[in-house]
Amino acid sequence: GSIERIECHSAVVVAIEQFTDGVTTARHNAEFTDLSVNLKTGDFKALGRGFLSSTSPDHNGQLQGSSPAIARANTPAQTHETAFVFMKADFIGEINGNLHRQEATLSQHVEAVVSPARRVDEKINFDRIATAQLPERAGILAAEQLTISAVPLADSASDSFAIVARQNARLESQTISGTADVITYDHSKEQFILRAEGRGTVSVNHRASLDGQFNKLVGKRFEYYRRTNQLNAEQIRSLDVAE
Repeated sequence: GSIERIECHSAVVVAIEQFTDGVTTARHNAEFTDLSVNLKTGDFKALGRGFLSSTSPDHNGQLQGSSPAIARANTPAQTHETAFVFMKADFIGEINGNLHRQEATLSQHVEAVVSPARRVDEKINFDRIATAQLPERAGILAAEQLTISAVPLADSASDSFAIVARQNARLESQTISGTADVITYDHSKEQFILRAEGRGTVSVNHRASLDGQFNKLVGKRFEYYRRTNQLNAEQIRSLDVAE
């Protein structure tokens, strides 16, 4: 009969390349411990410390803007033809997901970075870079629980992706930072939503330009669009405008 279950113990390394007309168009990598996969249901589980990373085509130029060949603490190069999006998520707890639904939930000290990439083989490392030196269109999401899922695109053969960060969720980028109970990111819309649950509040620091001053806002829900640097707010409790 067919294989229904795969068990891998100790260190597990996964490397997947996707090809179009013989050319590599996407790379996916992962490392973790003790992987268990049910091929029938699609459910899988693994332990940290580990990471997931992906470099894939960026449809409609979602991340056009700065795109460093190697992210160092310097001024990133500029390009108007960004072709790929790079995403990497690190965690120390465990990962649970489903292959059929193309989703994975990472737990404990999770940090995900999303950045432009000019080439599918571009090496990008944000481990030692300060927020102020992030590429202009890059963003970092951190939380205790983070779910990554594929989002089908009607006009494309491949998918986009979405991220939901919960429990001590934090967003960092050059133009906006914030904390919330839940932060979601929809890459197809380049939209972040920061929202509070119950009596909680959302705290956001935002500036209209890279050389502008940050304004601090506190409220219940904020929508932020990265392409236009537009921030929409609901139920603002307080506003601290920088002079």
